[in-house]
Amino acid sequence: MDCLVKLTTLGYVGVAKGLGAVVGFERELADKPAGMRTHMLVGGAASLLFTAAVGVSVALHEILIATGATLLALATLRVARFVETRMGSKPAESHQDSETRPTADNSG
Repeated sequence: MDCLVKLTTLGYVGVAKGLGAVVGFERELADKPAGMRTHMLVGGAASLLFTAAVGVSVALHEILIATGATLLALATLRVARFVETRMGSKPAESHQDSETRPTADNSG
């Protein structure tokens, strides 16, 4: 792997973690769950997965150039869809919801 590609990937992950830290810090100020560390990890992981998918897509393009360019974005779209559905679809449960929801202990 080229050194420039490694540095670019590291830069993307760093920017994503920085933006995640901003969002997480805002959530910590509002005293909400899933604070700065969680959002930094999610942002960095999503960026790394997406950057890897783009790398796989470029490699597939070189391999599949004879078959046509319709398969070029397949890996990128699959990883992007996974990141979108797995990391962004379920909102965090707030403290108020967990206190008022009936459980086995307070099902009265």
